[in-house]
Amino acid sequence: TSQRSPCLGRGLQNLGNTCYINAVLQALAALPELSSALRAARPSTHDGRTELWGCMGDVLRELSDDRARGPVSPWKLKSAVGRSKPQYNSFGQQDAHEFFLALVGSLHDELRDSIDGDEGKAALGLLSSQLDNHLTCKDCNEHHKVR
Repeated sequence: TSQRSPCLGRGLQNLGNTCYINAVLQALAALPELSSALRAARPSTHDGRTELWGCMGDVLRELSDDRARGPVSPWKLKSAVGRSKPQYNSFGQQDAHEFFLALVGSLHDELRDSIDGDEGKAALGLLSSQLDNHLTCKDCNEHHKVR
């Protein structure tokens, strides 16, 4: 896409061994369609079931705020992820890919259970995925979809 991401002006604060969080957040913030859809989606509940969505939206808004200075703290987002995924409560080194899967999966679940309107459906569609496995025989080159 030729659309420039609005979220590339500011960096993220390293809270101590949290570069894996920052790498994932910066990658997600660099996707204009996802950033816009997440900021536009309005969850229908405010009872704590959409806490992670709110924290993610806050980080994206702060990253795109051209008037603000200094790095954005991902502390609230890290805490929200840690409440549902305890392995992220510590400040130990973690794998960025595993954090990405945990974050996107949790965001998907929150939005699926609480969205209203087309904006929320658009965000949900961007967070959805499907993995297909295929096997190919090296001898006969026959392809099989694995279920």
